[in-house]
Amino acid sequence: MKLQCVHPAHSGVMVSVSNSSVFVAGHRGMVGSALLRALERSGCPKVITASRSECDLLRQDEVEAFMNA
Repeated sequence: MKLQCVHPAHSGVMVSVSNSSVFVAGHRGMVGSALLRALERSGCPKVITASRSECDLLRQDEVEAFMNA
């Protein structure tokens, strides 16, 4: 699967996620859940999600511990 970057500095750049791990923040919300379904349908091999109780994104130490686990 390829995703198109929408950042103005990288407009039009396509990024392959076929062999990547993808972290979806907000996977329970409308946009995050749609993105999660699209990644799963496309066969993205490793989609990572976490609830706020598992990893509070406002706490750097929690994020680093979660990502290194």
